[in-house]
Amino acid sequence: MLAAQTGLRAAELTTLTCANVHFGAGAHLSCRGKGRKDRITPLTAGTIAILRVWTAERAGNPTDPLFPTRRGQPLSLDALERRVAHHAQRAPPAPARH
Repeated sequence: MLAAQTGLRAAELTTLTCANVHFGAGAHLSCRGKGRKDRITPLTAGTIAILRVWTAERAGNPTDPLFPTRRGQPLSLDALERRVAHHAQRAPPAPARH
């Protein structure tokens, strides 16, 4: 959901830390993007709700990866690709358009 809402690249997603998520008024995600440009992306209410639950469950330190492996390391691009493929395969088909 975060990737779809923000348009972040895979490499940007895998390098996010807990400190990159900012809640409260003007909730947003900050990261260093392609070309070492700083990006600030506003978050929708739905994304904020999911991230609040995730970060509370995650209970990571500010410098910890937002999406860690079982060992606490940042996800690799391959691991991210496998997870997306896994869930895409199990997702229900989109409704037919008329």
